[in-house]
Amino acid sequence: MSKATKVLTKGELNRRGFLGAVATAGSLLLSGRPSRAATEIPRRTLGRTGETVPILGLGAACFGQCRTVSAAEATAICHEALEQGIDFFDVARAYGKAEEVIGRFLEGRRDRVFLTTKAGGTRAREMGKSFEESLRLLRTDHVDLLYWHGMGGKNLDVAAEADGAFAWLEDQKRKGRARFVGFTSHSHPSAVARAIESGVADVVMVPFNPVDRHIYGFEEKLLPKARSRGVGVLAMKVFGGPTGDEWSRYVEPDPGPQIGVERLEMAFRYAVSLPGVAGAVIGVHTRKQLREVAALARGFVPLDDAGLEQVIEAGQRIAPGWNARFGPTT
Repeated sequence: MSKATKVLTKGELNRRGFLGAVATAGSLLLSGRPSRAATEIPRRTLGRTGETVPILGLGAACFGQCRTVSAAEATAICHEALEQGIDFFDVARAYGKAEEVIGRFLEGRRDRVFLTTKAGGTRAREMGKSFEESLRLLRTDHVDLLYWHGMGGKNLDVAAEADGAFAWLEDQKRKGRARFVGFTSHSHPSAVARAIESGVADVVMVPFNPVDRHIYGFEEKLLPKARSRGVGVLAMKVFGGPTGDEWSRYVEPDPGPQIGVERLEMAFRYAVSLPGVAGAVIGVHTRKQLREVAALARGFVPLDDAGLEQVIEAGQRIAPGWNARFGPTT
């Protein structure tokens, strides 16, 4: 083990304090690694879909939920994302004008982008209405990946009925309106793990960061089951969400990352180093932020076992200052 990745002892961490220790952990883990600034963003296979996607996907929630991100700026971000090699766009019907912005951008470019959207509800009628509107706004007849949005708190018994979410998702695949289907959830890790047993999901997207590991624990409750079934896994909330724990913060101009700007690379490396995770979907407010996260992806070097242990321990020390802001942890 090199000095750069030496694991801090508990005594050293105690002396430095948990916030200082995390900053120190980040600096230790990021020192002495090779420069890859001029390389392309790495790509990985997304589980049993067989598709290769960049380890960084563009999240579009900011385009529709933040009042200061104009349609023009959102379009400029999309242009730059493609230039950076980010051809994976993640949107949802719940993201307001985001689908409309991306739909206009994709005219003449649809075949260059792996496109995802999400439908809410639990029954076919409600989900179908949502998805029809998504296809209209996205100006396409299909998406590459269609999620059941925020399914963790939904009734899985209803979802398993003939007119429930599971059958509806499979029907969209049969009709060619979605090449692949899956689930997203911010919370309820046990429910997501149970839903995976339906065999419907090709992909799941849930929060992975070194702090929420100790609050929600998707790493232990979900990841092994997904991997054993060949389900593709994507990380969201890699930086924990916005500073503060209220959903209303998402509409502010730039609320800042909850993990802290000095720990962004540490958090990104943690999420994308987890076995079975294909990549991270991250939303940005500006082209400058896009360039910064793209640089993280281009320079990505996986954490070794010692580095991973160090980051996990640092996250555990921060966890008491966060809370179950996304909902139930079981």
